[in-house]
Amino acid sequence: MILSSMYNMLLEAIKTLKNESVKVFELIPQLSFESLNEEIKTFMDKCTGGVFYDHCLEFDSFKDLTRDNVKEIMLEVLFSRNHYEKYGKKIIPYKENKNRFKSKYPGIYEIIECLKTKKHSSLAIALQLEESYLFIDLIAKKLCEVGIVPITIHDSLMVEREHEQEALKIISNVFKEAYGVVLSFMKKLFKTLLEALKEVKSLAPL
Repeated sequence: MILSSMYNMLLEAIKTLKNESVKVFELIPQLSFESLNEEIKTFMDKCTGGVFYDHCLEFDSFKDLTRDNVKEIMLEVLFSRNHYEKYGKKIIPYKENKNRFKSKYPGIYEIIECLKTKKHSSLAIALQLEESYLFIDLIAKKLCEVGIVPITIHDSLMVEREHEQEALKIISNVFKEAYGVVLSFMKKLFKTLLEALKEVKSLAPL
């Protein structure tokens, strides 16, 4: 779900980080609010529409890359250190890949960098907390209230096939109430419970 709702997650992360990011927009004076608003709108539309990775592959800076490559780049942009010192030199980890994203979304890149200024793990923790709240406290709770007991796997849910449509409706409503958007979802059918449990095991954190 990192990108299916990343725009909204970033907004919530800003709220969670509070004092660290309250002046985040003041730290990027080189960007006009007009261009930033347009950039954010495009970013939001592509993320919530589930086409962000394919969208990036349209640009020359992402030439010859795959969707999986773009996913890795976004993990580097979001969760790696902004920079560190080594032998008296400033090192930017994953600099080439970060510049790929920055060339198309300079404003959002600067916001992400600002959110990681004091402690680079702050953004990751804020996103994880928001995701956990969304899936456990909101979605899973509402599903259980109507008799649908889901299996949660990070940013995914498993339900019995007979509950698929009702579950999707509930999930969509939660996203709309929480973030004001309705997302595109990926669905995967498992023939047996054993097959589903194997999937759970393969996705479990080490």
